[in-house]
Amino acid sequence: MPNDYVLSCAEDKQGNLWIATENGLSKFNPESGVFRNYDSYDGLPKIAFSEAAVCGAGSSGTLIFGTTQGYLSFNPERISAKRIAANIALTNLRINNEDARPGIDESVLKSNVNNVSDLTLKYDQNIISIDYAILDHRAGNRQTFAYRLIGFDSTWYDDRQLRRATYTNLRPGKYVFEVKSVSSDLYLNKPYRHLRITILPPAWKTWWAYLLYTILFGVLLFFIWRYTVAMIRLRNKIAIEQKLTALKLNFFTNVSHELRTPLTLIVNPLEQLSKKEKLTPEGASYVDVARKNASRMVRFVNQLLDLRKVQSGKAILLISRVEVVTFVREVISHFTEAARGKHIKLEVSSEQKEVVAWVDAEKLDVVIYNLLGNAIKYTPEGKAIRVLIEPITGQQCFSISVYDQGPGVAKEKLEEIFELFQEGDPSNGRNLKGTGIGLALCREFVNLHGGRIWAANNDDGGLTVTLTLNLGSAHYKYNEVSFVDLPKTLTPDEKPNELPSLLNRTNTSRHKDEQASLVLLVEDNEELRTFIEGQLTEFYRVETARDGEEGLQKAINLLPDLIVSDIMMPKMDGIQMLDEVKKDVNTSHIPVVLLSAKYSIESQIEGLKYGADCYITKPFNNEFLIASIDNLLWQRKKLFETFANGVEPIQVGLGEIPE
Repeated sequence: MPNDYVLSCAEDKQGNLWIATENGLSKFNPESGVFRNYDSYDGLPKIAFSEAAVCGAGSSGTLIFGTTQGYLSFNPERISAKRIAANIALTNLRINNEDARPGIDESVLKSNVNNVSDLTLKYDQNIISIDYAILDHRAGNRQTFAYRLIGFDSTWYDDRQLRRATYTNLRPGKYVFEVKSVSSDLYLNKPYRHLRITILPPAWKTWWAYLLYTILFGVLLFFIWRYTVAMIRLRNKIAIEQKLTALKLNFFTNVSHELRTPLTLIVNPLEQLSKKEKLTPEGASYVDVARKNASRMVRFVNQLLDLRKVQSGKAILLISRVEVVTFVREVISHFTEAARGKHIKLEVSSEQKEVVAWVDAEKLDVVIYNLLGNAIKYTPEGKAIRVLIEPITGQQCFSISVYDQGPGVAKEKLEEIFELFQEGDPSNGRNLKGTGIGLALCREFVNLHGGRIWAANNDDGGLTVTLTLNLGSAHYKYNEVSFVDLPKTLTPDEKPNELPSLLNRTNTSRHKDEQASLVLLVEDNEELRTFIEGQLTEFYRVETARDGEEGLQKAINLLPDLIVSDIMMPKMDGIQMLDEVKKDVNTSHIPVVLLSAKYSIESQIEGLKYGADCYITKPFNNEFLIASIDNLLWQRKKLFETFANGVEPIQVGLGEIPE
């Protein structure tokens, strides 16, 4: 309605209501619910209607409305709508709140917006306002529009006054703007107009950009795949190499244990041969060569077992106070004959007469022995080897450097020589090969001490291997080491061949009789069992067993005076048999001597914890074995005599402390 104040109202013959308002005349069709407003554009005089002043004029259907200037009469049937054809025109375009006109630089319009059917915009031209109108002066404010933007709007929006549609933050894409007139009683046609709008995406969102992204992503996936495959292969290779290294070490460890038994059968017969047979000087030299090489084999076996123990994290340092200068001189003394044979000058120099340090003497012996052995091996005849011992100024450390005059090592391989299974370079006319274990074991032992070891080529030729160690003991972790104060451990060359008898036995000429002590020998290796039995039979009555199970049964039945047992045996090993013997009241008094290829301190401690009276490693010295047996039997004899004579053992305890 043109106004909300109704002054009068009447009904015509067609059932339409004619309503007079303060602002004009309006016809309302109850069936369609549509108003049709009339004003001066339709011929209505510019007059004001009077209140409650209306009536019908009989059968003619004329309606009469009272006004302030008289009355107004008309026949509703004779009023025609006078509808005309009309179109909608686009009158203005605003982009990003600025008018877009043709002829302006960089304008999106080449002609008037009303003549454009397609509009292309950039991605940042996404705020759009479109003005529209119907070129009909009669319509005035009676026109009603509806608009929408296909691709953005889901419904039509009515517009009665603004004649403008505005959209902001439009995304790149294709749209269609539509506008229409909903005043169907004014026009013969239905005015309608549309405009296609395309907002281009930015360069990084175009199809070719996405294609490039896809290609780059594919390339990235390819390289990731290659990298992943390479890493998997590398990890598999490392895992395989680690397994191979472990298999090598396990193999050599097992072989090393197996070698100790045949080495015993080599060393001990050589000892007996040199003592009991009259050999020519040439034969004696041959026996001496065999003994030395057997000792060398023992050293190699020990190195393999030591390396395996270090890499498995089971190595324990036995720290003692050692005077390093004297210690090194004693180790060097073992190479005097080898140096003399090659006419090599071997000397030791030290700024101080004494250098006292807390180290594992046995492991330091292995380190220095290997370094000197390599120096002797690679130094040509007529050259010199020098060992320098010196404290490091300003630090509680000392260094031991071994200088040789050999061919040296390529600079890029100086670090590799300390890796496991790295052999000497056969270049420079040398054809010397090693086991590839010695220097690797040296590094492991030095690292256990918290020190460093490295190699460098000399300016005048040759190689220098230097190791640094701490002087004191504060840097050791007390839960990982054991502190002892023992004399220096004998070198492996000394252990099997030069160990003297511990007792001056007087029973060497004694014959086997019923009064002799009964010794039970438990050994699974038939040759070694036969050999040891032959050696012991000269002094004792001997019974043998092939394994721990048989040995335990014979120990219970025979009650021998002493048991000599191997450790590694089938069915029941020596430790298990020892445990059963010591737990039985009838056999717990029997002294037990353990023979084993496990020479480590840990293995010896384990045997002693289970009650062994003596632990002897293979290859062993026959005199040492017999002396140990004699010593144990003598101690037991003295103990029994003490009890038999009624002498009470001395009780040791704490008395009262005087005030």
